Amino acid sequence: MRVLIAIDSHKREYIAMRLLQDALRSEGIEAHLCSRYILRRAFNRFKPHAVIIHSSHKVPELPHIHKYAHIVLLQAESCTGNERAILSLASPEVFDARFDLVDLRYSWGKFDQELLQTRRAFPNADLALTGHPISEVWYSKSQCRKIPSEKKVVGITTSLRAMTHISGGIRNPVALIQHIEANGPSGYFDPPHHAESWVAFESAWLRIVGDLIRELSGKYKIFLRPHPLENVELYRFLEKKYGVTVHNEEDIGAWLDRIDVLLSYLSGSQIDAHVKGVRVVSIRRLFPQFIQDRIPEMLKLEHDGYYPAPASYQELLEMLRSPVAPDHRLDRFIENVFHYPSKTRPSVAIAAHLKEWLATRKEKKAPFRPFPENPLVRLLALILPIDDLSLIWREAKGRITGRETIALSFCRHKFLRNLASERTLRQLKAGFPC
Repeated sequence: MRVLIAIDSHKREYIAMRLLQDALRSEGIEAHLCSRYILRRAFNRFKPHAVIIHSSHKVPELPHIHKYAHIVLLQAESCTGNERAILSLASPEVFDARFDLVDLRYSWGKFDQELLQTRRAFPNADLALTGHPISEVWYSKSQCRKIPSEKKVVGITTSLRAMTHISGGIRNPVALIQHIEANGPSGYFDPPHHAESWVAFESAWLRIVGDLIRELSGKYKIFLRPHPLENVELYRFLEKKYGVTVHNEEDIGAWLDRIDVLLSYLSGSQIDAHVKGVRVVSIRRLFPQFIQDRIPEMLKLEHDGYYPAPASYQELLEMLRSPVAPDHRLDRFIENVFHYPSKTRPSVAIAAHLKEWLATRKEKKAPFRPFPENPLVRLLALILPIDDLSLIWREAKGRITGRETIALSFCRHKFLRNLASERTLRQLKAGFPC
């Protein structure tokens, strides 16, 4: 049995999918990873019986794959307890999702499992509750805090997705506004608001980042972690100006090992920090009320209301000196939405279930047929690493145009990044319970 796993975002998914790959192999399944940018070539090469995808949208190869292999959805984003966000990812109106082509979907927790069952959002798919391997960093005890610092370390994680985006952001403000306006239903604003309401939110975020740094500089050591979709280089000047450490390449668990307190808003990193025992303070009340009122429903996070939230910078400083415990409902929320803690790690549960599921369905697809491919390219692939070369070319072209989206996806030629990920993987495994 052969399974192909397509990776969208390296920073978000690579460690998790490597854990899943190992779990599948331990079940006797031949499992391979590929970047979503070369899914077509990887499908032709490995001839999988099943393809695990990160999303049912932005994967144009799905109609062909569905004829010859089972499509397994392991949703990589937006499963954070927001009903509208989860349903939008099964909506052809919002994301042009091909939910009809999904044969099996694994749920993050009881919340999305029951929601999808009730709404019949994936009518042709079996649903299984396993949790997602992205949360497996929570199961490892090896990444306990052991990095001392003379001053307390305050971490800040941002959650911007337009002005500082790696694909160009505000470099072309005309295009940026038109993009936000055209994509409003996908989570930028709710009518009757328009693009300017989202720009106001991100402008407030960037102002507050500066305010936080100025208020905390000298009193605390500050680590700033931009969202993986942000261009981290836009924040670099803060290192020279204020001595802030700006970094978002390493695994979130390893980054949190160096943090005493996390400040954030509308970010999944808040959950990661809480589970790891790092104090979390929400900065939502530092945003003007009119900004908070215009946050689209699709992006609102229930758990953000369970952390202490100062209404002023003076109150924040007092809160940093005198810890305030989070709401006791937070742990129940995590159990319901993320299926944590569970007796079985998600990757292990998925591997065992998928092996059994595939064994009963392997004859239901048509005999394998590859994507049409240039014969010369097929011949060259026997001699040269075509997949790697195509990704290198795509990345070079992206750097020339400023659209560095390829940097998000798993590529074997990213030697140093992948070596660092493998080190993190070994540390995680060392900390897993037997």
